Amino acid sequence: MRFYIATLFLLSLLSLPSVCLATDATSQSKGEELEDVTIKGTIKQEIKTQKPLVRIEEEMIEIDMPVMETEEQLFSKTPATLEIWREAYGHILSSGQAAFPGYTGLVETPIATFQPQIKGGKVISKWTLVITDSKGCDFKKFKGSGDQSIVVVWEGYNDKNEILNVGDMYTYVFNYTDMAGNPHTFVGRPFSVDGLVHQEKNGLFISLANKALFVEERERIKIKEDVFPLLKETADRLKDYFGLPISVIAYGDTTSKALGQAKAIADYLSTNLIIWVDQIKVAGYQAEPEKQRIDVVVQNR
Repeated sequence: MRFYIATLFLLSLLSLPSVCLATDATSQSKGEELEDVTIKGTIKQEIKTQKPLVRIEEEMIEIDMPVMETEEQLFSKTPATLEIWREAYGHILSSGQAAFPGYTGLVETPIATFQPQIKGGKVISKWTLVITDSKGCDFKKFKGSGDQSIVVVWEGYNDKNEILNVGDMYTYVFNYTDMAGNPHTFVGRPFSVDGLVHQEKNGLFISLANKALFVEERERIKIKEDVFPLLKETADRLKDYFGLPISVIAYGDTTSKALGQAKAIADYLSTNLIIWVDQIKVAGYQAEPEKQRIDVVVQNR
């Protein structure tokens, strides 16, 4: 910068007229002193700089490979339980603890739907549908009037809100009167239910017919072989309520016999469920023949 200022100073001197130079030289010789010369000026110059781009070359594949190898190792591992499943596939399927949804022995409410069809296009004035028990007594009665289509849904309860007795025989009788006042009667086929699932206020009940479960023997309580699918389906239903208290209540000829029947059912359920037999409460009561049954109760409420 100093060199640049000095150059400007010399150029300015050279550009001045010769007279002025002579005068300055005379004045300098007389005074023998040089005057201080101050030159003020500004130089505007833009300094532009550009940073070079930093480029880091790296191989992405080399970075991802260790991570991918770790993931492949995780996916290649097989859980021990799965290995056991592969080795003992048939054994696990034959286990009583495996659920099989194909059984259909248990009936759920509603029990039945009645749709009487009147032949000949007769118009009905009024009608009644009566469900009777094995003694011929009326258990549930429905009635109506008019010529509209008749659809009766029965939940399985009587007028006192009592559930039907499993194993007992029931029949339905349909009576109607046409517009001319002629009465007509139709008697249906008898039917019974050996296994019933019904929700009550104090829990879920799976009621099983006593006579359908056990072989008639005085000294020993034996479960019929052909009823095991029904018991298996009962155990599968209980698996949906894992951890909830379970009770088996039996109603039989005597209290002691009913208690033995309850223990036999509890033993079977414990082998098909992941619980100890002591965790199942059992009780036995004496009851009339048409009311003898086994109630498996889950306290879900």
